[in-house]
Amino acid sequence: MVPLPDTATFEALCLRLTDGGESITLLSIYRPGTRPPPAAFYDELAMVFEMLVQQCGAVVVGGDINIHVEKLADPDAVRFADLLQSFDMVQHVVGPTQKSGGTLDHVITFADYVIDPPVVDPPGVLSDHSLVVSCLPFAHHVAPPTNRRVRSWRMVDLSSFRDAITNSPLGHLWASWSCHCFGHVENY
Repeated sequence: MVPLPDTATFEALCLRLTDGGESITLLSIYRPGTRPPPAAFYDELAMVFEMLVQQCGAVVVGGDINIHVEKLADPDAVRFADLLQSFDMVQHVVGPTQKSGGTLDHVITFADYVIDPPVVDPPGVLSDHSLVVSCLPFAHHVAPPTNRRVRSWRMVDLSSFRDAITNSPLGHLWASWSCHCFGHVENY
């Protein structure tokens, strides 16, 4: 989970996924849509976007923002587009995403992150909104398998191990160190 600033005009959940040194930050937003967004919505969204700019890797924003971006002259659509442009962000969904029309659900990325065009399923199956799906490029790196030869310590013959250490070049150092630190040690 990525901590977000408190917002009063929309709900949000942010996750960061990392694999093999590559990461992607996913932000899901829901803004109730019965009324136009208040001015505070744009301030809060800008505050969240400012935080996302600092994230490493790709950033994908999606959700039900309930702004009719298809109405190019609508003041809220213009303000939303200006906000996205100020962060070099692109909204990728084209076409209606709600039963009564309108592009209200969005997939947004920074302009340099290329995604497959979102697929918008017809609304009305489970909700009055469409299911919007897009494939995101994210390389999953699988580490090559490693073979290890491991000896069970329970299988070690302690007497042979002790003799091997004592008879090695280090055995003389071990014997003098252990006698110096612990007094004369018979069984070590």
